[in-house]
Amino acid sequence: MVLLFTEKKIYQKELMIIMKQIKKINLKSQVRAELEEYIHSLDLDVANKLPREEELCRILGISRVTLRSVLDDLAAEGIIIRVHGRGTFVNPHFREIACRFDQAIHFPDLIESSGYKARMEILEIRMEPAEKEVAEALRLAPGAQVWSALKVFYADEHPCVISYDYVSTEIFSEEALEKLKNYKDSIFYFLYQETGRRIAWDKVEIDTILSDDILPRGMKVKGFPERKPFLFLSSVNYDEKNRESVYIREYINTSILKYSQIRKRIF
Repeated sequence: MVLLFTEKKIYQKELMIIMKQIKKINLKSQVRAELEEYIHSLDLDVANKLPREEELCRILGISRVTLRSVLDDLAAEGIIIRVHGRGTFVNPHFREIACRFDQAIHFPDLIESSGYKARMEILEIRMEPAEKEVAEALRLAPGAQVWSALKVFYADEHPCVISYDYVSTEIFSEEALEKLKNYKDSIFYFLYQETGRRIAWDKVEIDTILSDDILPRGMKVKGFPERKPFLFLSSVNYDEKNRESVYIREYINTSILKYSQIRKRIF
């Protein structure tokens, strides 16, 4: 009984720590979103200097500790520039960037922000044994069953992104697996809705590939270019407990979605 009670106390303590971390992450994300919205509301042609930290805390209704944490991130990404003795300034060039590598934004939003009308189509949904690369990415046994979805994203009816999503079937109930057979929305949302797993971050490898090697043999997509270099992103997506949850392969036509990045120089 003492052992069980001790284990329960340890579990409750770990759970409280995890919940505090989640609340902290969510608060920081919310503050960042509000601060970016405030920055977007500024007329940078007139002035690009941010108010003092005390004033920003008052405007956003947050603590100075939280604000400084968000400002540190924005400074590291080159969105704001701190000048000793003068203050904090918004980098006016950050608005010129529609697609960035440091933010995992949904493709429809990227397409719309690039000036196109976005549309997504599911080409294929399968339950299949995981190939070696997928199994290793999700830390599954060889041949373990995964759910996979092949999607195409359009920009003004031009196919610009091909995406393969993979998730282990082991983490879902039988009822959820039945729903997955015809599911046509975000796998991240479904994962959270059915299992409580919320994707927190991803690890991405970047490469290039010819368009001829992207689609399954024999599959055709109207308007899909031939012999064209595509950007290839392979990502393992982790939940808030750092569990490998979703593996994604994304192939991007950079003639349509042009990625740019502000980089802070280190001297």
